[in-house]
Amino acid sequence: MSACVQILLKKSAGMQHSNFIRQYLNVKVVGGYFVLTVCLAINIFAMSHGVLLKEVSILESLSYFFVPMLSMLILKEHLNARKIIAIIVIMLGVVIFFM
Repeated sequence: MSACVQILLKKSAGMQHSNFIRQYLNVKVVGGYFVLTVCLAINIFAMSHGVLLKEVSILESLSYFFVPMLSMLILKEHLNARKIIAIIVIMLGVVIFFM
């Protein structure tokens, strides 16, 4: 969910706004931060019901995989070799952690 919100916020940042206030108080930004707040509440709920903090933080690191993939699909951005290598290293770290 947070990866989708990051794409939403990035789309808002790329738009022209009529004034400074509208740049930060528009539907995409307010909605994005609302969803991030819901994600935080879900994380707190999960941790209070047995999910360990180290597991939550590792799962959060998966956003480094999902955000670039969504950026390629939705925003038509390109990944360079350095970003691809970084994503592979992060994914290897997640796999090694859960072995």
